[in-house]
Amino acid sequence: MRWTAGALTGAAVLVLAAGCDSTPGPSSAPSSPVGPGRPTATPTHTPVNVNVGAALEVSTKEFKLLTAGDWAGAWALWTESARRQVPRDAFVAVNKACPATLRQVYKLQDVRPINTELVELTYRRGENVHHGSLQAAGGGWRFEPDARTLVEYVNGTDDAIAKRKAAKQCT
Repeated sequence: MRWTAGALTGAAVLVLAAGCDSTPGPSSAPSSPVGPGRPTATPTHTPVNVNVGAALEVSTKEFKLLTAGDWAGAWALWTESARRQVPRDAFVAVNKACPATLRQVYKLQDVRPINTELVELTYRRGENVHHGSLQAAGGGWRFEPDARTLVEYVNGTDDAIAKRKAAKQCT
């Protein structure tokens, strides 16, 4: 009886060991994950491929125009959406009547590509930190001022000038 029990135990061990063999047989060969009719692996992270240099050229031009007092030129670089919110004549009139400090340099603090059509900016002018963006449109880039800038013109030219004067923001 002992011999039979030992033989059965030995046979069971051999069967189990054969089942754990690490060499692949013809039926257990791994299939190629890539090939005709097979899906390709999806990357877990796709880097944003945007020409940040071209986008930043627009912000540099925008800031130079504002610093020089070329209000109409600066407004012309805005997105369509921003130009609909703030008419050119209102932007020029407010800035002529009560310009912010001219010759005060704009300094970029953060440039963050969001996707191929949007780059977010954080910049400083004097003590004030602003946010804006650059948006791809019509084969080029356009500047989108921050909401604080756009809201300034909501109640018209006279109101915007009065608020700037009250805040002592005119030069």
